Amino acid sequence: MDRLEAMRVFCTVVDTGSFASAAERLNVSTSAVSRWVAQLESHLQTRLLNRTTRRIGLTESGQAYYERCAQWLHELEAIEAAVGEQQIAEATAVEIEHRPLGQPLELLLHRIAQRGRVVGVGREVRRDQI
Repeated sequence: MDRLEAMRVFCTVVDTGSFASAAERLNVSTSAVSRWVAQLESHLQTRLLNRTTRRIGLTESGQAYYERCAQWLHELEAIEAAVGEQQIAEATAVEIEHRPLGQPLELLLHRIAQRGRVVGVGREVRRDQI
């Protein structure tokens, strides 16, 4: 069982209020959502949700688990976004169209490169780190 995915499915069930709505949001079948939650409950050896034919409710353990999971998943998304932003910043290239300006443009590019924030000089100048 992929616990991270099970946590996401469980939180989606709680957030949407039903297995069917969670399945729709996650683009999977209702039975798949039910299996994920059942596997998670089995792994934790506790019931997280009280189910009736018309609604679901959190158990005391489910409420505590949901609060921690929701917080943790939110932090994980923030970490992933920050890493993604860093990768984009590292790969950002500053492109300067090389027109026949001659030495002044080349001199400017070399001065920028000397400040240590540029990977190379040429038609494309890439920043090392932002």
